[in-house]
Amino acid sequence: MLALAFLIILPHIGTSLCPETKACIDRIRRLVADPRRFWFGEQWKEVCNGRHHNAISCYNPYSLQPFHSLGSRLFRVKTYQAAFLQNLRIFPRVTFRVRSGSYRACDHDFVVAEPHNVIIEADPDMDPVEPFSTRYLPDIRWSSISRNDTYIIVMVDAGFGTLNYLAYDYPKNTKVLRHYLPSENFRPVTNPLVVIVFQQNPRRLYDDLQISSDSELFSLPQFMIENSLENDLVGLNVVLVSTDAYSIEKQRMRAVVDNCHSLIEQKLRRDNRWSFVASFPLSEMDTWLSVDYKQHAVSYTVCCEQVNLWEMWLALDPLGDGNLPSLVVLNEPRVSAVRVPQNNANYQRSTRDFVGVVLYDHSYTLVLFEPETSFLYWLIVDIPSASLAAATVADGNTIVSYLAPIPTVARKCMMLVFILFTQPSTMLSSSVSEYFGGEYTSGCSGICSQRHNFDVEQFKSLHHLRLSAVTWMRTCYDIHEARRQIQILSMNRSVGDSRSGASKLGDQPVKVSKRAHENNEDIGLQQRREDTLSLEEHVCSLMKSPEELSCGAISQSSYPVGLWSLMLAVLLYHR
Repeated sequence: MLALAFLIILPHIGTSLCPETKACIDRIRRLVADPRRFWFGEQWKEVCNGRHHNAISCYNPYSLQPFHSLGSRLFRVKTYQAAFLQNLRIFPRVTFRVRSGSYRACDHDFVVAEPHNVIIEADPDMDPVEPFSTRYLPDIRWSSISRNDTYIIVMVDAGFGTLNYLAYDYPKNTKVLRHYLPSENFRPVTNPLVVIVFQQNPRRLYDDLQISSDSELFSLPQFMIENSLENDLVGLNVVLVSTDAYSIEKQRMRAVVDNCHSLIEQKLRRDNRWSFVASFPLSEMDTWLSVDYKQHAVSYTVCCEQVNLWEMWLALDPLGDGNLPSLVVLNEPRVSAVRVPQNNANYQRSTRDFVGVVLYDHSYTLVLFEPETSFLYWLIVDIPSASLAAATVADGNTIVSYLAPIPTVARKCMMLVFILFTQPSTMLSSSVSEYFGGEYTSGCSGICSQRHNFDVEQFKSLHHLRLSAVTWMRTCYDIHEARRQIQILSMNRSVGDSRSGASKLGDQPVKVSKRAHENNEDIGLQQRREDTLSLEEHVCSLMKSPEELSCGAISQSSYPVGLWSLMLAVLLYHR
């Protein structure tokens, strides 16, 4: 049994990055004093003190901006001194047990499998860990802990100035005053979550611990002074935290910062599937573009397949290259976005409730096109900020009306891209309209010349537009489109038959007996049923194999794609 326990513990010891307490403490001292180690270091001042800076990249709580080293930020002093940690003698071992799970963020469902190494140990030289892996309270212990000693454990997110955990009477009878929260780092830069240990005085009770603060940010010096802990800080460790969609969504839901578009930027660069990716400055993106299509409730059978859909709104899932059924893209989507202020040094204050923050000095252009064929499906300009936030983009000037983006070839799929541009304040709608030639005054509904050969790179450059957001979707000629085409062809045939019958009768009245009239109606109804069935057979033969079409609703015979099917495909392609 002892050997088994040794085998279980051995891998954990072997992966320890800092096995010796004295060496670990020395590394902590160096880390805490480094003025350029973390994102809030001296380099932040160099990049973000200018007027035109990226608000999300330069996010920094206003009262913490003067402090650049981890030590100065913790103790709120511009010049950090080693004396602040003179009593440091404990290196707390902070261990996270990684668990699998799933979550939804930025309109995408993420699934996290259990990794090979389920144990993560905090260390000054560790690889940054994703927030989702640290969502549960870690195990905190150290080798020299005495049975009679009690401690206060404090966890502080030094980057964002928040108190993430507070407990006292540790470890014998631990009482939690602030339950654990992980560091919700929303940017791809390392952020420090600091674990601090205070030794309690055995002759004092700590049931009246004060955690009051004059602001929403946690002040460690104030906490130490109010609770007479100035000389009791004996242990410190740092968890290095990276970012992931989990933390980005958490901050988004709290209406602090929406950085989902950073994931779009990463995916665009990684996939590099469209030419505009290389030419566009993707770092210009400043918002997430929400696009939702309404799915109506339907129930029908076609091509031996029963279709039942509930009424709901379907959001685009660009991070998963999500596919939308052709049925929902027949009508215009609901489009919204909220642009955060870019030139405000105190980003935290200005975006307390970013959902209501709208810039009224800018207008926007929305484009929907297919990059592969350079075909334009929708173009609206002069969209006011308020309308964009309220999902009423129709308040803008529609230059090219919405055309349902559905392939014309059975089983073919295509990728459609929405791009939101910020217009310069001097831009007029006429400058965009002139780009499409003299026909713009009558608008573009249906197929028109303005839709072809759309060059989005030239369009952006010509009108001095700034990239604000990008999203995309995948649509296919699917079973829903097959049914729609059957209905269209059946209707066209009915109209054609009616016209043919009328031309044969001419203008002369024809007397027909009641019985003959009823017989003719029965024959006509049967003929129409056979014609409709024939149309369905041929359309379905383009969608499925003969084996898949063996059902009661359609003839058991196989439907080879012969001359009729070929003609039908050509007809659909040129519709």
